[in-house]
Amino acid sequence: MLHKEIKVNNELYNEFTDSEYNFQTDKHLLTNYKHWIEWQANKFASCILIPSLNLKIHLALIQKELGISKYGHIYLDRQAVNLRDFINITNYLKRHFNTSKTTIEYKMQELELITYDEELDRRW
Repeated sequence: MLHKEIKVNNELYNEFTDSEYNFQTDKHLLTNYKHWIEWQANKFASCILIPSLNLKIHLALIQKELGISKYGHIYLDRQAVNLRDFINITNYLKRHFNTSKTTIEYKMQELELITYDEELDRRW
């Protein structure tokens, strides 16, 4: 829907690299057309497929079901329990909303529902 009118040379498009995450600015580096198209597609998908209030409700529900006492927000660091909970939560949410983990995480970041440990490599 979003990019159906764009005429792209697939060979040229596939030669572009994927965007890299800049930890200093806390954003993806959007340096070529592929980066912008992918960013727009992810943003569009997260807006259409994952209503903000619905995501917040389901985040709290799954956290409560998992026995997490402070629900409604995720703190992600290298602790095994936090990594396990993050994986379980995002797997539940991606199944519930029938979308990708990337789209779920993107929406959660947008809503500031995730706090990352500064030393955590977010590309794991």
